[in-house]
Amino acid sequence: MAGAYGGGGDGRAGGTAGFQPQALASCRKCRALAEGAPSRPCGQERLHDLLLQEADDGPLRTDLLAALRRGARIAIWITGPAKDLTRFHSRIDRMTEEAGPAAEALAAAKNSITLARVEDTDRQYLVVLPPDGRARFARGAVAGSPAA
Repeated sequence: MAGAYGGGGDGRAGGTAGFQPQALASCRKCRALAEGAPSRPCGQERLHDLLLQEADDGPLRTDLLAALRRGARIAIWITGPAKDLTRFHSRIDRMTEEAGPAAEALAAAKNSITLARVEDTDRQYLVVLPPDGRARFARGAVAGSPAA
């Protein structure tokens, strides 16, 4: 017999992830609390929704959104000093598609900028979110995989 905690869940952070309210081992009180608790979107859902609002449509955006829907790993999502994030976290030199616009957005940032790096099976994406402009992104091969 399965317990109240088990595989599956709804894939979201917090809320009822991993807890099965309808399992036989779930008490009524826990079941009611779990079913009434608000769920929080996971990182992939939050970045997906942000890109729907903040990025221009195009094939690279479409591919990135599809990767996020498949559960691609967000390796880093950070906001900080543009110069430091560009130098230490952007990996712009590894990007082979649309690196120019992403590099321009990084260079144009005077103070703070937000970066996200998403890793899918054989590709990685760099998302640049300037505080006062549209999101820019680039794509490249994941380290150790053939070029994209």
